[in-house]
Amino acid sequence: MKAAGGDVDHADIQNVTAAQHHAKYTDADAVSAMGGKADGNPLNHDIYVDADAVSAMGGKADGNPLNHDIYTDGEAVDAAKSIVEDTPIDDNADVPISSNWAFDHTADATAHHTKYTDGDATGAMGAKGNGNPLNHDRYSEATLVQMILGYSVGGAGARAYKFFPDGDQVAQADLTRNVTTNGTLVIGSKGTGGVLFYLNSATSMTVLPGGEITGCWDDTPTNGQNQKGVSSDWAFDHKADASAHHAKYLDAAAVAAVKLIVDNVPVDGETDIPISSHWAFDHEADTTIHHTAPVVFVDRGDPAAVDWDEGDLTEDNTWRDLDVTAITGAGAIAVLLRVNIQYNSASPYISFRENGNSNNINWSVLANVVANQNHYADMVVRLGAGEVFEYKATASPTSINITVAGWWI
Repeated sequence: MKAAGGDVDHADIQNVTAAQHHAKYTDADAVSAMGGKADGNPLNHDIYVDADAVSAMGGKADGNPLNHDIYTDGEAVDAAKSIVEDTPIDDNADVPISSNWAFDHTADATAHHTKYTDGDATGAMGAKGNGNPLNHDRYSEATLVQMILGYSVGGAGARAYKFFPDGDQVAQADLTRNVTTNGTLVIGSKGTGGVLFYLNSATSMTVLPGGEITGCWDDTPTNGQNQKGVSSDWAFDHKADASAHHAKYLDAAAVAAVKLIVDNVPVDGETDIPISSHWAFDHEADTTIHHTAPVVFVDRGDPAAVDWDEGDLTEDNTWRDLDVTAITGAGAIAVLLRVNIQYNSASPYISFRENGNSNNINWSVLANVVANQNHYADMVVRLGAGEVFEYKATASPTSINITVAGWWI
């Protein structure tokens, strides 16, 4: 049934059978239903008393990590003693050292420095005169001020200030230097407006009224002296000494002096005097005193083929150029030609001349005097600029062969 609304008490529910409800468990019912300890039910176990728990864990010798015997105080002490070293071991940071070793080490005087008292330390450093850089006398405050800032010596009209004394702190009665200790600087008066400097027992410098300084100038130059200047007085006298200077040359005088040492004729063995431009001009123009370069013939040897044949030439009875630079190279002045021609008539010819010539008396000619016969000749032809010569051939040759046999340079 379903309530129509509102709260419903359990007792108000009707027509519900007992089979429609679970039986209510008591504690004993629940325990009984779970079964005994030996039943293998993981939800059921007997409640252990302390003795049961200890017995279940097993004895100390059983290797059970949850079980161990309780140590007595004596056992704990013995266990600690077993890991104490009586001799120090390098790098062993996990093991303590024994009290016995510490006792022996404390008693070993050779293993420790002797403790210094203040008196021991002072005595060991030695006195000021011993040269020990760690030891010095204690200066009073007044003495330190005098050493650093200087102190007044002398009286009115003869006042000085003394700086950096070395072992002498007694004010002097006057400006007369009565000690010769090096390392002392004394500045005093030198007349009205003047200042006197003592640097050591052998060196002094005076600044006189008007700014004049004495003691640091030489009035005569000294060889090797590089710590003093030379005086204005010496410079004045030197400038006025004409014998100490060369006469000043004007341009004209300099030119005239140079001309005096120029030779117009070469002198054998003379290495310090130049030769004149006039002589050089005349020498260059005098062809009788120069060697003429020799002319040399260059034999080409045994060429394997002709250099030009009828197919390479233009046969039209007109002067044509032939360039032999590829064969002779630059600088050739003439060539030796070996020429062979053949025509089918008796009148044709081939001629050669220097490039640029025009008169027919200067031609070299090879004529075909017999038809259909070979005609041979060796010809020397002068070359023009650029290693070029000229040729002229009658038309319709049977053959023409030209070979360069050699050339002159």
